[in-house]
Amino acid sequence: YRALKPFERSLNDQELEKLFEDGYKKYVEKTKLFGNLEFLPADEYNEIYEKTQVDVDGRMKLLQDGRRDMVQIVKEYVQFTHGIPNFKTLSPKDQSTLLKASRFEFFAILQYRALDSEREMMISYTGQSFHRSEICPYTPVEVFRGWFEFARRVKECDFSQEEHALVLAISLTFRDRCSLEEPDKVEEIQTKLIESLENLLKETHGQTGGRRLAKIMDLFVRLRALGEEYYQLYKTLCKDKLLTKVIPEMLQFLFDE
Repeated sequence: YRALKPFERSLNDQELEKLFEDGYKKYVEKTKLFGNLEFLPADEYNEIYEKTQVDVDGRMKLLQDGRRDMVQIVKEYVQFTHGIPNFKTLSPKDQSTLLKASRFEFFAILQYRALDSEREMMISYTGQSFHRSEICPYTPVEVFRGWFEFARRVKECDFSQEEHALVLAISLTFRDRCSLEEPDKVEEIQTKLIESLENLLKETHGQTGGRRLAKIMDLFVRLRALGEEYYQLYKTLCKDKLLTKVIPEMLQFLFDE
C-alpha cells in the first residue's frame, strides 16, 4: 500500500481543499480571459493537427504528460500487488490480465480524494489540478460526472488506511471480469481478502461492521456500471488514429482486453 503515491495522499483534507480552491480560482480567471475552455471534437482536432502540427487546444501536451506519468503509475500499481497474499503465485499471464482488467476500478478507488464533485475539479497522479473541461478531451461530460459522484460516495466511507488497502486488493481479484487460467485460485485469494476486511470491520466498527461491509460491496456494484461506460470509451479511443500513433503503450496498458 505504501508503494502507491498519488499526490493527494501527501495532503491532509485542509491542504487538499486549498489545492482545489486555488485551482478552481485559476480556472475561473482563465474562462474570464479566454471564454469556454472545452476541447474541440476529436475529428476536428485531428484534421487541424495533421495539416498544421499545431496543438490548438492543448490535448497533445496532456497526452505527453500522461505518457510520462504512466511510467510511475504502472510501477507503483505492480508493486502494490506484491503485498497481496498469494497474488505472486498466480501465473504471469493471470497477473497481467487482472492488472489490465482492474485498472479502472482500482484507480477510481485509489484516487477518490483527487476528485471534487462540487467544483468538478480533479488532481492528477503527480499533483496538477484541473477542471473537468481541461483534462479529458475524449470523455463525455455525463461519464465524467458519474466518476465524480462515485468519488463522493467513496468519501462517505472515510476509509482507514487498512480498509483502503484491502478494498484496493479486492478490486484487483474479481474472477468474472476477464478470462483467466486459474479463476478458482483468484477467487480463493479474493475470498480471504474479503474475510480479512470483514474481521477488520468487526474490530473497528463493532455491530455496524456488517452494514459497513455491505456499503463497501455496493461500491463495487456501482463501479461495474461505470466500468462498462469506460469500456465503451475504450472502443472509441482505439479507433482514433492520432491516439494510436501518439500513445500506443498507454492504450495497450489501459485498454487492452
